[in-house]
Amino acid sequence: PAFIWHSAFCCSTLLLRAIDAEGINLSLREPTAFGSLAEAKRSRHPVAAGAQWWLRMMATVLRLYDRPFADRESVTIKPTNFCNNLIGDAMGAMSVSRSLFLYSDLRSFLISIVKKRETGRAFARRLFSTLAADSTFAADIPPRALFHMTDLQIAAAAWLMQMAAFREALARFPEARARSLDAAVFLADPKRTLAAVDGHLNLGLGTAHIESVVDGPLFARDAKDERSEFDAARRRSEASDVEAAFGASLDQIVAWAAKTWPKLLPLEPL
Repeated sequence: PAFIWHSAFCCSTLLLRAIDAEGINLSLREPTAFGSLAEAKRSRHPVAAGAQWWLRMMATVLRLYDRPFADRESVTIKPTNFCNNLIGDAMGAMSVSRSLFLYSDLRSFLISIVKKRETGRAFARRLFSTLAADSTFAADIPPRALFHMTDLQIAAAAWLMQMAAFREALARFPEARARSLDAAVFLADPKRTLAAVDGHLNLGLGTAHIESVVDGPLFARDAKDERSEFDAARRRSEASDVEAAFGASLDQIVAWAAKTWPKLLPLEPL
């Protein structure tokens, strides 16, 4: 299967639905087994990094998910971003699989957190506490300092941990297998971007499908709730409202992150 790994709030569901085409590509959104595997790895139950039995189990799960409904239909999997600790395992278990790393810039990520108010702030803290078990990134932050960090600083640190995981994978695997994509590039020119994604993931969607899906209703509705209207213009409008109210705070957080972890900003787009 192909993979779309993402950092949350970066149009991953929209992209996944855009490349879903009956008989050509089957898109799977956040399969349950991935969450179980991600938590098993975090709890070391009893996973040893790089153990052959673990990779065999990963390969078995992925082969089961890779079964299409039609002959020659490809399968693309988008795990939840809480499963980004499985990137190396999944790509290592499937030696020819291709991955796309989809993200938004830090400021856009923070705007999405602010838009969701308390729900967004709670999500950011849960994401940080979960990802902190995956690497030494959080361990470098003194416990006392964590209690002094604001919700948006915690959100920025969670975003940075995801960028670190993406950078590690992009450095580990060849460009033919791993590419990155900024959500802003996707929204600015969806047809060109979908053509590039189609080529990279080797899906075989073709120009006709891409044009029909971009010109159709998908890009005018909320990807997670088809009953709601939502498009790139509304996304920009909502972001402008947040900027007007919280712009100074966002400036401070982005500057703080850039000063604290300068090597993690930004990624190169597809």
